[in-house]
Amino acid sequence: MGFSLRPFHLFSCYDMSIIPKETAEQLAQLIRAWNAKGFSPATSTNYSFRVGADRLAISKSGRDKSQFSAQDFMLVDLKGRALPPFEGERSSAETLLHTVLYEENEAINVVVHTHSIYGTLLSDYYLKQGNLRLSQYELLKALPQFDSHEVDFELPIFPNTQDIEQLSEDFRQLYLAQPTTIAYLIAGHGLYTWGKSIAEAKRHLEALEFLLEVHYKKLLLAPH
Repeated sequence: MGFSLRPFHLFSCYDMSIIPKETAEQLAQLIRAWNAKGFSPATSTNYSFRVGADRLAISKSGRDKSQFSAQDFMLVDLKGRALPPFEGERSSAETLLHTVLYEENEAINVVVHTHSIYGTLLSDYYLKQGNLRLSQYELLKALPQFDSHEVDFELPIFPNTQDIEQLSEDFRQLYLAQPTTIAYLIAGHGLYTWGKSIAEAKRHLEALEFLLEVHYKKLLLAPH
C-alpha cells in the first residue's frame, strides 16, 4: 500500500469552519493502516492536525479506526472546545494532550497517539524509572536529533490518569524544560508523538513503534 505524503498548507483559501479535505483524507488513510498493524484496538487512539493558528482538526470520540474517514475529524480550539459546525460532537477525551503541543510549538502540525501492545507493556514496565532508554539502534536515525545509531534516546513516561488537564500541564512543564522532546509514553496506555507534517509524524510513530517491539523482544532474549 502506498501513501501520498504531499505537504499541506495551513493558511490557504479554505473556509476555516471547514476541515481541509485532502489533509483529512491523507491522515485518515494512515489511521486505517495503523489500525491494521494493531495500533488502535477497540476504537482507541486519537489523531489531530493544525488547520489554523488557533484551531485543529481532531478525531471524534469512539470512532472505529479500521473504518476511519475524513468525516471522523472535528474542529476544536486550543482549549479543546468544539467549534462550529461541530458543537454537538465530542472529541477525544485526551484532546488537551494535543492542544498543549500546538500551543507550545507553532511548528507542530500533526499529533498522533497509538495503543500498541509493546507501548502498553513497556510503558508500564519502566514507569518507576520515569523513562525508557533506547540505545544503539539503527532506526534511531529516523528521529530528528540523531545522525548516528551510537546514541541513547530516553522516552519519558507519565503515570496513567483520567485527569487529562493535569497530565497536559505535567507534560507542558517537561516540554518547556526539554523542547527537543518528540514523543512520550503514558504507562499502561501508549505512545504520543508529533511532527511538522504528516510525513514526519508518520516517520516518528513507525520508527518508535518498531523500536518498542525490538526492545521488548530483546528483553525476552536476555539471559535469566
